[in-house]
Amino acid sequence: MFSVGPGSKILAVRCDTDHPEPWPVGPTVIGQLLPLDRTWHLGKTKGELTVTVDDAGSVTVTTATGQSRTVTPYDYRMGEEHTSSPEADDQ
Repeated sequence: MFSVGPGSKILAVRCDTDHPEPWPVGPTVIGQLLPLDRTWHLGKTKGELTVTVDDAGSVTVTTATGQSRTVTPYDYRMGEEHTSSPEADDQ
């Protein structure tokens, strides 16, 4: 997993965990936390950009000048649709 900052190639384990909606409005719970590398995190903290997340989980970062980039994070969780069983392979 990588930072959700547009164009970032920083691994998520090296990122700051940030709220798309600042605390206390945005609770500290899974689904309300994003991995942002330090450059993007500082920009958000300083008010130089805003971060929003839509219902599909896409993250949009918008600068103070109105430029925006949208990142669609990859879902690394293994769900039923990603796994197979020996019974399913026989059918």
